[in-house]
Order: sequence, then C-alpha cells, then structure tokens
Amino acid sequence: MWKHFGGRGLQGFAGPIVIGACCGAAALSGCERKERVLDVKTPHDNVTVDRNIDTGKIEIDAKKK
Repeated sequence: MWKHFGGRGLQGFAGPIVIGACCGAAALSGCERKERVLDVKTPHDNVTVDRNIDTGKIEIDAKKK
C-alpha cells in the first residue's frame, strides 16, 4: 500500500507538514515584525516610535507618566 511513498509511509511528509503548520500559525497569529526607531524617556513623558518592517508603517506612542 505504501509503495507510492518509497516504503517510508507518512514519515516523509511529517517534516513539511510541521513546517507548514508553524508558518501558517505565525501568519495567522498576527505577529508583526517591528523595529524600535526612537525611544525617549523623560521624567514626565515617554515617546516611542516603531516601524513595521514588512509594511513600513510607523507607529508613534506618547504616554504621560
């Protein structure tokens, strides 16, 4: 029955299935690749600027302490 798979059964498909599942989970989980462009901390405020590596979109976050 398993002659089509070179006698290895489904073991030959285990690697690609696991790799595909991991890549699919990462894409669906919404993890964004970001880099911190600027991080300013003062006694009263914090300002961070992040850039999405994939899209180039810039996100600015300013918080008062």
